[in-house]
Amino acid sequence: YSAVALKDPGSLTNADVREDLTLLANEALETLIHAPRHLPPSGTSSSTTFSRQPDVSPWWPEEYLLWRTLEEGDRESAEALIEKIRGGNSREMTDSAKTFFDLAWGDSEQFTRAANTYLSDSNVSQHGSVTYVSFETMAGTDKLMEIWKARRKSDLKDFDFEAMTLDLAKSPLALGPLMATKYLEYLVAEEADEARGLAYLEKLTTVMLGDRDEWDRFAPPSENNYQNAASNPRHAAYADLVRHACWDQRLAFLVAGFLKQNGLDSNQQITNNTLLAYLATPRLASEPELAARIFSHAPFFGDAENFLAITTQNGTALGECLKAIGNSAPSKTAVRDAAGKADTFGAGLVVASLSENPKLTVAEFLGQHRGEIESKMSESARMDLATFVGGVYDQGGADYSAVSEDAQAVLKSLGMERAKSQRELAEEFLALENLPDEFNDVDDVSRKLGPMMVPLWAVEDWDLAAKLYWHGVNLIDRKIARGQWSEYAYTGWNTATRLLIELVTDTPGGGLDRIAFHERIVRQEKENKLVPNCGGLNFGPDIRDAFEQAGGYAGRDEALDAIAQKLHEQCGEGSLFAMGFHFMEFAFTQPFDRIPDLIEWADDRAASDRPWAAMAREFAMGARLGLQSHKNAAIQKIWPRVPDIESWQPHYRQLLENEELPISWRLGMIFELCDSDPYRKLEPETVLLCARLLADGLLAEAPLHHWTAFYVGTPFNRLEKTAEWEEIARRLHEGWVLVNRHNHRPYRQGPAFWPPTESMLAMLNIQLRRGDSEAVKEFFSDRFTYDRLDDETRTFFTLVDNGSYELAREIIEKQFEWYDITDDYIAGNRFEARYSQTLHERLPEFLETIENPAMRYLAELLIVGALDPKPEDKEADATYPLRGPRIADSAKRFATVDFGTSGRGSLLRDKSLQQIAAIDGPAGTIWNQWKQWYRPEKCRALCELDNYKKIEHGSRPLAAFAALQLREGDLSVVNDMIQAANESSNQDYYRREVLEHFSARLIDSLIFRKPNAKPEEFAAYSEALGKLITETKNEIFQHSNLDMLVSAHLVATVLAGREAELPAWREQLDENRAKRRSDAVKSDQNTFLRILVQTLKVKVPNEAVRATPEERLRTLLTVFADPGIRQAFGMPRDLYQRLIEQELLLPEQLLEDDGEKLAEQNPRGGWAAVEIALTHWRKRDFDQAMAWCDRAQEDCGDPEKALERFARVSLKRVDILLAAEKNKEALAALDVLGKTIDLTRLPTGLQKTIERLREQAS
Repeated sequence: YSAVALKDPGSLTNADVREDLTLLANEALETLIHAPRHLPPSGTSSSTTFSRQPDVSPWWPEEYLLWRTLEEGDRESAEALIEKIRGGNSREMTDSAKTFFDLAWGDSEQFTRAANTYLSDSNVSQHGSVTYVSFETMAGTDKLMEIWKARRKSDLKDFDFEAMTLDLAKSPLALGPLMATKYLEYLVAEEADEARGLAYLEKLTTVMLGDRDEWDRFAPPSENNYQNAASNPRHAAYADLVRHACWDQRLAFLVAGFLKQNGLDSNQQITNNTLLAYLATPRLASEPELAARIFSHAPFFGDAENFLAITTQNGTALGECLKAIGNSAPSKTAVRDAAGKADTFGAGLVVASLSENPKLTVAEFLGQHRGEIESKMSESARMDLATFVGGVYDQGGADYSAVSEDAQAVLKSLGMERAKSQRELAEEFLALENLPDEFNDVDDVSRKLGPMMVPLWAVEDWDLAAKLYWHGVNLIDRKIARGQWSEYAYTGWNTATRLLIELVTDTPGGGLDRIAFHERIVRQEKENKLVPNCGGLNFGPDIRDAFEQAGGYAGRDEALDAIAQKLHEQCGEGSLFAMGFHFMEFAFTQPFDRIPDLIEWADDRAASDRPWAAMAREFAMGARLGLQSHKNAAIQKIWPRVPDIESWQPHYRQLLENEELPISWRLGMIFELCDSDPYRKLEPETVLLCARLLADGLLAEAPLHHWTAFYVGTPFNRLEKTAEWEEIARRLHEGWVLVNRHNHRPYRQGPAFWPPTESMLAMLNIQLRRGDSEAVKEFFSDRFTYDRLDDETRTFFTLVDNGSYELAREIIEKQFEWYDITDDYIAGNRFEARYSQTLHERLPEFLETIENPAMRYLAELLIVGALDPKPEDKEADATYPLRGPRIADSAKRFATVDFGTSGRGSLLRDKSLQQIAAIDGPAGTIWNQWKQWYRPEKCRALCELDNYKKIEHGSRPLAAFAALQLREGDLSVVNDMIQAANESSNQDYYRREVLEHFSARLIDSLIFRKPNAKPEEFAAYSEALGKLITETKNEIFQHSNLDMLVSAHLVATVLAGREAELPAWREQLDENRAKRRSDAVKSDQNTFLRILVQTLKVKVPNEAVRATPEERLRTLLTVFADPGIRQAFGMPRDLYQRLIEQELLLPEQLLEDDGEKLAEQNPRGGWAAVEIALTHWRKRDFDQAMAWCDRAQEDCGDPEKALERFARVSLKRVDILLAAEKNKEALAALDVLGKTIDLTRLPTGLQKTIERLREQAS
């Protein structure tokens, strides 16, 4: 039956297969002829390249048998089959067979009628008026086409099939437009007649949208409402049609070009999401043949007068396809070869774009073709070229001085072209009195305005850009006033702030210009509508790019001066203080040891008479704040290099106290100050000032980020209670109630505050400390959505910690299944539930309020299971034991607790076991109970759950018992879990969740066991973790903890002394699984390294427990001997530095044989040798440093194949020579570099670095 249902037309050339299928079809028919029909046969189908044509199509048995009669010209057998089916009692099969008979044997009229019936009966999923099409659904159109093609040269040769498809397209049938797409495929792909295809597409568009003068009403530019089904179903159907056409690479460019040429391409779902999803796919990087085929089919290789890059909402199809190829050398070569055959303007542009320095090469290519561009290109082609170049040559921060005059002229004219085009669109937008109906959220408005912004910023038309923004804000306000809005501002900001942030963060391109736009808008605002977002806008990389383009660190002062001057010219004073936070973000894009040098520059310029001296002072203060708030221990070591490092705090207090600054600006500042306080550097005076301003802002209903209450409330809660504290706490609550009063109103009435749980907990904690019982009760009313607090572990702890026992007991007793209340104690490292002396002392008092012994036991386990306080928070007089012993002490009484026989009692028992299973120590105290409790069926039950929290908590005891069994070399529980996950019929997502949490808990046990376990136990871990990688099914193999699993497996294998077995183990991985394993590590290298650090205990104070240098080296050599791990890490410049920071490697090891072993195994294209050279130089061992510099250049390989890397590696030698004051040798090294490679092919910034080094050496 499956073979028939998934009949492959290609297999029919084999007579034996045809006969086998006929036999199977008859057998299936005998079974199904007496059965009621449900769904059509379903099976997995795959698609080759981008065609939506499936390899296989589902066929009913009667359809296949009737198809055979048509092939053989045997109408008599077809009629006999119909009579046989009528003799059964399956009405559905009878109707289906009669329809298919008319398709195969009917005349023109019968064929047309049957086609309508056949398509209307196909199984099509609907969401509103939108068709969701599967391969099974598309089979209806596929089979219809097969029948017509089989009959079109015989008895249907005079039938107008094209006219029928046009009639179907305008019919209410969901598959009508899909049938039209199928016919378009036939014309273009099978008949190879693009002219007929375009003519048909024009007819089809007229049929569906009306006469040409009505086409401009199509496709409102809204991603979420592209179908517009409610107001115009024909438009919805047409959008669906062209979207499906874009699935097929043979049609995509033809359709996209037609849409563009006829002004129908403003629809982002079609021309951006759908088109680019099937063309600009990551596969272009891994499949060179596909890349060459895509570019060969595309219009990208056209002459200048016919150039087409296909502009989309956020760029061009050409640009996105090039981006998808990335640095893939094979794909680049394949596309270059295809372009070489074309030898056109477009082909040359593509080749230039694939160079190592596309900005320079593209610019010069344009300069060389200036005449063609200015004389031959149509306005449409110039606009397409301008949009493409805008993506390659960032016009927001472009430095045209490095290219020829002709190139500069073309670049500037294209920039003006883009601006001119966007000005026309801007005028249309400014003429709107109301937003279109389909604009219902800020994203819609941002997507409309975003593409206009960068070209306007590039030509510094700040006034028009600002007009667009403020008009957008006003139009949103009007729609909110009419009660027609449809989103909350979940951030707590108002729509004006959200729109500004969306524009400067989501709009591609811009460079320093986006900073200027942000600061100008903020400065224009006078009514406290905007909160200048000091950080989090990711402006740091924009400044970094401009810094490197201006010469980088080699010409540090001049480059920074140029950036500051430009920002001053573009922004004026801006919001000023925010500039400090942007500079802080930039500073942390640089090596940490350079940050004091950046501050030194800023201090010097702040004391100068430059017009931007005040901005420089903000730079200096922002960087100081960043240094003192960063968690990296290596950064603390450089604090002494910064004079007056703590001067940022009085500086910002002075700004906060300046009432001439808008309160909205100061609210933005307190968010950043209190967010930057991991070391509790904020002085009480600063915290009180921030809390007072927060209360002012809440009472004034000023816009502010909804995390502000958490960031300010947390340090405020640590202060001593005084009269001033009490007064601020009272005003905070009044303001809190005020701003949260709209949280339950409908979306259409505008944004609500909607605070995160952490902010609510911070505010609750303040009122608990204040002792205002009425205020506390309000937090648990439904008025302000505080009902979210009821199932929070952290709420429970907060109440017990503050002695509010009644509320705490109510929360835990009213839980239905406790899977929320037993959730993690920490969420995102923000508001944390940690054990304390106060909790320890209040625990017995609280437990006395709970009568039920099982409930009392669970409450005890919840509280003693809290994480220990951070070292800096632990009370000096603390008398309580650590977490492990606390839980173990309670776990010992598990067998004596009366859980009863009710379902609720059983649930409490399970939850108690889950709490005991949190860590290995306590879990081991009830080993006998685990053995009695465990059955393989528990693994299967876990794999059938459909609630991720239940899965997370349910995996704990199973993994804990599995870990206990591994101590004895017993893998049975792990085997049971793998089998259960593989065999479960549950959704893949939930089965992956099971493996994710089960693996994580096993890894916790591995880390716990390191000091005590013997090699035999580590061998069991190695085998178990390895099986979780090799034996789980493909669809559930790749979960979000796979990176941890890979790391743990490798380190367990090392600890077991079985490294030699790894190559054979890796051979079990097929190519796909090996790649996914590598990709998992690549996506989160820090977590991968963290597991090594924790397992080897390299950071623990007890030296006896820490891995020795020899063990660390063995681990690193094993890890980086793995091809998948090397591929995941690539060729970073700072790998050893990262390993040293994690203490997986000691600096002195690089100076010994260990360094040689590491570099020999994984040279990283020369960067390994560079790191060792720099380590020798820090010890002032010049000769060894030079020797390793030689080695670095050798490890680069052929300089022509690694041009930029070879240059950068070579410049490290120059840096050392200059530092050693050997300037002549540095000049000689630069001369040798210039003779070895063509320096003009290097990126502009790198060329400037070489020039500055030459000046310095001279």
